[in-house]
Amino acid sequence: MTRAAALVGAVGGAGATRLAVECGAALAAEGNDVAVLDAALDTQGLRRHVPGDLAPEFASVLTGDAELEDALVDHPDSEELPGRLALAPVRAPFTRVAAAKTAEAGERMGEISDAAPADFVLVDAPPIGTNPALGAVNIADSVALVAPDTDRGSDGVVRERGRLEDVRGPDPLVVYNRADGEGEGDHRIPTVGGYAAGKSAVVGGETPFAPAVASLAGELLDTEIETEYGGRLPF
Repeated sequence: MTRAAALVGAVGGAGATRLAVECGAALAAEGNDVAVLDAALDTQGLRRHVPGDLAPEFASVLTGDAELEDALVDHPDSEELPGRLALAPVRAPFTRVAAAKTAEAGERMGEISDAAPADFVLVDAPPIGTNPALGAVNIADSVALVAPDTDRGSDGVVRERGRLEDVRGPDPLVVYNRADGEGEGDHRIPTVGGYAAGKSAVVGGETPFAPAVASLAGELLDTEIETEYGGRLPF
């Protein structure tokens, strides 16, 4: 059975989209097929990680006008990985985004996740306040609250943890992103630079970023991910 996790941005700009893709790369490096779904309909950031036109795209899947398998696009680094890393980004005008935010669309998230041709599903979700974000949390076996390592990020974590309790969501992992050094949180992901959207830093090189992401992905999806000395994933 496919296991699903939601990475929820505790505030805007927390980096949940990038971490969803990087966690997907870490899981695919172990030979798993991974689907990353875009529930952040307003920002539509996942589309920056795949080239070319998106037809159909994920908002059409949420409205029931397209099938998930047709909306999945291989990440540019997928061919270097033992498993498949496929993304389902949103690229939609306002009218379609509005249609994809209905309660019915949010409830459809469960059947979409179950139909994913993948071992693991990761959902990139905004702060909980829309039907797709609520749908992502409801279908998730686990949730990560992603926040910057700032006072604003900590305040966002408190707020989103309360919202998760209100909707009876899973007890979340707290992930501080771009967090160098020791501090609070279940996971702290160090800063990594020099990697544009469309290129995975997990695939790309030997930095502390790769084992930190691998540790997060492993705990979030309850699976073992190995890393070699120096921080590079073995594939």
